[in-house]
Amino acid sequence: MMTTSPPSSQQVRLQQRWTCRSRAPSPAPLLPPPATGRRRRRVAADSQKTVASLRVRAIAAESEQASPLPEPPPLLTEEEEEENMLANYVPVYVMLPLGVVTAENELEDAAGLRARLRRLRREAGVDGVMADVWWGIVEAAGPARYEWRAYRQLFRVAQEEGLKVQAIMSFHACGGNVGDAVTIPLPRWVRDVGDADPDVYYTSPGGARNHEYLTIGVDDRPLFHGRTAIQLYADFMKSFRENMADFLDSGLIVDIEVGLGPAGELRYPSYPESQGWEFPGIGQFQCYDKYLEEDFRAAATEAGHPEWELPGDAAGEYNDTPEDTRFFAADGGTYLTEAGRFFLTWYSSKLLEHGDRVLDEANLAFLGCNLKLAAKVSGIHWWYRHPSHAAELAAGYYNVPGRDGYRPVARMLARHDGAVLNFTCAEMRDSEQPPEAMSSPERLVRQALSAAWREGVEAACENALSRYDRRGYNQMLLNARPNGVGPAAGGGGAPPRRVAAVTYLRLSDELLTATYFRAFKAFVRKMHADQDCCPDPARYGRPMRPLERSGPEVAIERLLDATAPEPPYPFDGETDMSVGGGLAELIDWVFDKHMSVLPHFIKPSSVSNKTVKLVFSEHTQPATMAGNLLANYVQVNVMLPLDVVTVDNKFEKVDETRAQLKKLTEAGVDGVMVDVWWGLVEGKGPGSYDWEAYKQLFRLVQEAGLKLQAIMSFHQCGGNVGDIVNIPIPQWVRDVGANDPDIFYTNRGGARNIEYLTLGVDDQPLFHGRTAIQMYVDYMKSFRENMAEFLDAGVIVDIEVGLGPAGEMRYPSYPQSQGWVFPGIGEFICYDKYLEADFKAEAAKAGHPEWELPDDAGEYNDTPEKTRFFTDNGTYVTEKGKFFLTWYSNKLIKHGDKILDEANKVFLGCRVQLAIKISGIHWWYRVPNHAAELTAGYYNLDNRDGYRTIARMLTRHRACVNFTCAEMRDSEQSSEAKSAPEELVQQVLSAGWREGLHVACENALGRYDATAYNTILRNSRPTGINKNGPPEHKLFGFTYLRLSDELLEGQNYSTFKTFVKRMHANLKCQLGRSYKQRTQNWRHFPLMRTPTCRFKDLADAVYSHFLTIKGNRCYFD
Repeated sequence: MMTTSPPSSQQVRLQQRWTCRSRAPSPAPLLPPPATGRRRRRVAADSQKTVASLRVRAIAAESEQASPLPEPPPLLTEEEEEENMLANYVPVYVMLPLGVVTAENELEDAAGLRARLRRLRREAGVDGVMADVWWGIVEAAGPARYEWRAYRQLFRVAQEEGLKVQAIMSFHACGGNVGDAVTIPLPRWVRDVGDADPDVYYTSPGGARNHEYLTIGVDDRPLFHGRTAIQLYADFMKSFRENMADFLDSGLIVDIEVGLGPAGELRYPSYPESQGWEFPGIGQFQCYDKYLEEDFRAAATEAGHPEWELPGDAAGEYNDTPEDTRFFAADGGTYLTEAGRFFLTWYSSKLLEHGDRVLDEANLAFLGCNLKLAAKVSGIHWWYRHPSHAAELAAGYYNVPGRDGYRPVARMLARHDGAVLNFTCAEMRDSEQPPEAMSSPERLVRQALSAAWREGVEAACENALSRYDRRGYNQMLLNARPNGVGPAAGGGGAPPRRVAAVTYLRLSDELLTATYFRAFKAFVRKMHADQDCCPDPARYGRPMRPLERSGPEVAIERLLDATAPEPPYPFDGETDMSVGGGLAELIDWVFDKHMSVLPHFIKPSSVSNKTVKLVFSEHTQPATMAGNLLANYVQVNVMLPLDVVTVDNKFEKVDETRAQLKKLTEAGVDGVMVDVWWGLVEGKGPGSYDWEAYKQLFRLVQEAGLKLQAIMSFHQCGGNVGDIVNIPIPQWVRDVGANDPDIFYTNRGGARNIEYLTLGVDDQPLFHGRTAIQMYVDYMKSFRENMAEFLDAGVIVDIEVGLGPAGEMRYPSYPQSQGWVFPGIGEFICYDKYLEADFKAEAAKAGHPEWELPDDAGEYNDTPEKTRFFTDNGTYVTEKGKFFLTWYSNKLIKHGDKILDEANKVFLGCRVQLAIKISGIHWWYRVPNHAAELTAGYYNLDNRDGYRTIARMLTRHRACVNFTCAEMRDSEQSSEAKSAPEELVQQVLSAGWREGLHVACENALGRYDATAYNTILRNSRPTGINKNGPPEHKLFGFTYLRLSDELLEGQNYSTFKTFVKRMHANLKCQLGRSYKQRTQNWRHFPLMRTPTCRFKDLADAVYSHFLTIKGNRCYFD
């Protein structure tokens, strides 16, 4: 074990500075030598001060005998200097791709792998690689039938390329977690046992089974053809040793990391993406299989409390916050009670016992081998700053203020001949995390590494997410050597603390691209303390020796003694061996731009429906590069004609529709979108629903092999751009309106708009005893009941909830039926008696009963400057105007929130994605007042983001935002309209992505030209294709408006097929693949209940628009 006291004398610091300078480290290419951190700068400054002070003293005491100057530190020989720096050397390993050995147990692309490994070793100087050795692959053929051939080939390639190997005993399934690009389940014969007894799997409070890893409740249960779970793991490791003896004996395999849970980590599967978890949800306790329930009841009874139960619903759901629950609430939460502490101690202790027993078997299996055992601990950094540390507790780490949850893990590892504690999230900084997650990866890493070092255990670390930036590398360097480089132990002091190794996640083609690989090589060099790769671990203080037998069993009470908290060791603020920062990345960027061929750009052509040959611009070049492109796949759906179900609720064009669907299938589209008209289905009377025509249509879609997006169309068809048919809302609803016309939206002149009921009657029981919202809810309930077969079969994948005219969440501010013509600003539509009364009440509550609704906002076809309200320094910037606009937009958001909440209840448990549509009101976007947006209800100004507030509301429903006008370019718009559809699309998509939403788009007008398609492609993947994984941002899907004979004819059809293929990243339609293989093109897990909305939480979202640099506010190149 390394000593832990850092060098303290100034002389040692000076010696370090001088001796390091005598051996010039290699800087990052194209960069000046990077700054070496504050500690070294301080040393240099101190040495200058010393010289200056000596001169002053000499002048002041000329007559006195001068004091002799101190002797300079001795210079080191080159060999001594190298040994000095090797004491700071940290070996670097690189994780191989998850599917380097395929599910069919074959080595994937051996020649390509060899080339990449050669570059890692020869160009970057890495020490080795880490590889998952999948139980589900090796023992797939049957119990104790092991096939190691592919892994032997893999290890031989690594050996021939001069790389060491860290082998993971991967007893978990791959698929269902962040970054899982392939699916590798547990062995089929193990899953067969699980089919007969599902309690062999971890289980959530709601009964959901997690197939990633066997529950620790069956560690000692001989359920698997006579063997217990621990015996399965032990036999696998014994077979590995027997079959890999030559590689073990040669020293190729230096570490065995023993998988102890999901993702190979010692934890419970508390936050599975496959069951709907999303960051930063707290997760759920996973101890509800019958075996762990039985164990808990026995433990509670033994403690004298047979009445105690597992936490159940009190601990919330996957995506709750701590304060949403009774268990984790900071003020008086159950976790602070005697019962809560007992449960958490039992829950975390079971995990410690599991790890201890499996590691004991690993020690027996590899006894005498020259290697180290290791275990991975997950970096669950979210909610770390909340008193409950809820996410950590759910995962099994009982870490709260006053109790260290990681040091008992380290103490357990210590008995197994000092097994290494490998910790994740080493690349993360607190400042990179969203504030609402109360996250602190930096403090967590310091705590976990300090826990290991205090227990005399070696620590290693890795990054949790793929990073290629120098900022991430610098953070890893800081955590690898928290107090910088120092002298060797024989040079006058002990070396500072450092980790045993760093493993980089993950080898990919992207890592090996010029810019990223240049930074990575600098990173490896700095990890090596500016030394060449050293193949002898003994030279950098990690001599390999035969693994010795584990120490005596440690009682759980002794492990829990380690929970007494101690402050973590101090870490420097920054690394002293930086790979550079923002300037270095800028130089990288400039270099690559000049070294690459300048791309060509297509020139925007005039808007027309002429058929043209499709040409692709910089961002939309065909994705012909090698690698996994599925993560770039954007699904394409096509809207069916508005009258595919006729006005008399009949599906008549069966043969014609079948033929059209066939052509769509041939074009490779994923699905279709259809309006499910309220006015047709409930047209006969209140509660009288007729779904037969839609069932016939849906059946035809199913037969065509297409998916379905269903719109709950509570609006009228007719009166808007593109409305070729007239489908009114139900007659019996209009009859109510004949007696009370204020149920309809109303403009200042008193004109009623019968497209959609005013949101002023959302809670008014005017419709045969029901409110408007109750009517919408009953309609959706009937849809679910009558369309169960299509929901259960996964045919219906999206439910888009209509929230206003044209199905969009807006006011009907620009109705063609009332004379509006583009680019008129529209009118405010809030003059029905219900909304007027609401406004008056709110104004009185705000202390201004004299305020009235605007009377100076002009008419439909005015320009902003023709009105007093929208002119420069007009009413909209006054206190009264701001109050009105806030009220007007908030009423719309509350309307959407309430209906989505009901939709969530209706479709709870269905495997569907909820969605809403927002209108692309791009005219007058370039003027300060954004007049047309304001009248529609989007309070969006140059200094106020009107869309992120909507996005934040949608986050609680996990709903997708669908935005229009994705095909439009600024250059195509008339100058007098002051229009900017491109900027608007960028703003709205960015708002959705910043709030963590799925974002989808559609075109606003029918287009068949290349310019439109290229614009859609650019908006679908703003930063282009990433050939090695998911792009930073991409659309959840795109819906094309609209299916027609013209689309399916001649060149138009050929062009459309090319467009679909480009949206699919040049891949075939993925309808036949599994969900994970489609990389989340459709929602896989059941719709979950939404938390309560606190409307005030939306308020700060309005400022995101201008708090960032304008050039960086959107996720677009």
